[in-house]
Amino acid sequence: KVMGILPFSAPSCGLITKTDAERLCNALVYGGAYPPRCKKEMNGGSLELQFTDRSFKVYHECFGKCKGLFVPELYTSPNAACIQCMDCRLMYPTHKFVVHGHKAQENRTCHWGFDSANWRAYILLGQDYTEKEEKARLELFLDEIKEKFD
Repeated sequence: KVMGILPFSAPSCGLITKTDAERLCNALVYGGAYPPRCKKEMNGGSLELQFTDRSFKVYHECFGKCKGLFVPELYTSPNAACIQCMDCRLMYPTHKFVVHGHKAQENRTCHWGFDSANWRAYILLGQDYTEKEEKARLELFLDEIKEKFD
């Protein structure tokens, strides 16, 4: 409650909404991974983005929103950390990325029907792709990725 994950009005014991349960699990359980070829004790303390020939920007609008870089080469299993947060630079599996964020929590909003397992509906192509052909190509590629391991 002090961290702003759950509202102060939530009782200390009893039932909570699934939305609040997702927020709580994200805050307490889900941690990001360091990108490949990066060590925790890097000089300067900043991690580089994992740009590859096939990587592209994505975002979600759940729990305060977040932008990331999808690295398709790393999406080798349903639980593979393949999306790098643009803010903290840590890597997340698709279903954990959709509950990750850095902006103020919208702790009074109940997302009816939200389930991080339905990440395919929440991850969207980055908004800065304005060229029509590139956008169409990347949207098709993202759709193909979403069908993988389905």
